[in-house]
Amino acid sequence: MLWWYVSAAGLGLMFGLRFRVPAVIAASAVLVVTGVAAGPLLGWSLGSALVAAFGAAFVLQCGYFAGLLLMCAFTRIGSWSDIGERLIYSYRARARGGLTRP
Repeated sequence: MLWWYVSAAGLGLMFGLRFRVPAVIAASAVLVVTGVAAGPLLGWSLGSALVAAFGAAFVLQCGYFAGLLLMCAFTRIGSWSDIGERLIYSYRARARGGLTRP
């Protein structure tokens, strides 16, 4: 069941980086239906299958939110080359004594 949650979180993270809200709603619905249908096949009771399915949907949505936060951070910072350039500039400026902390 742990792999179920880990894969749901990863899927949610990827959805957050790429898609909008309707995609995560559809993915949550598919996840719940799949979990409820596959639970009895795995030997779980209906109650534990429901708990696992809704727990995975919750983890998917948390991963989606984390992906949205990362996407907002990337758009504010810029590309990876800009990040590296800023880090190198601040390191060189501190090494020369030109950049002081307040």
